[in-house]
Amino acid sequence: MSIRPISYNEDTKIYRMLHEEESHEFDILLTDLQHTVKLDGSPNHDLIVVPCLVCSNTFSTHPVGGGADPLNIQQLFVNKITETGCACGNVEAGNENLADAHAHLSCARMDGTERWQI
Repeated sequence: MSIRPISYNEDTKIYRMLHEEESHEFDILLTDLQHTVKLDGSPNHDLIVVPCLVCSNTFSTHPVGGGADPLNIQQLFVNKITETGCACGNVEAGNENLADAHAHLSCARMDGTERWQI
């Protein structure tokens, strides 16, 4: 895993990220994290792209299941959906319980029910 969250400030909605290969940290607003785009041009709510704000053209793509850091990445998805709504359009912003259930369902579809850790 190249770029991953290490902390989150609930008040400011800012994530502290670690770029492991380059050995540096940076802050990014939750709203600056974007979903990937499918071939048809629609957003893919199962993947989030984390750009490095220090390096140019460097990013990591994380699946809703969490990849190598399930707990932190799954929480990132829940926070993103809670703050902005889901990219699929089925969940509006503002409801953390619904955001959690939606991300949990996406994770189960992708990686199986036992993968969810939050």
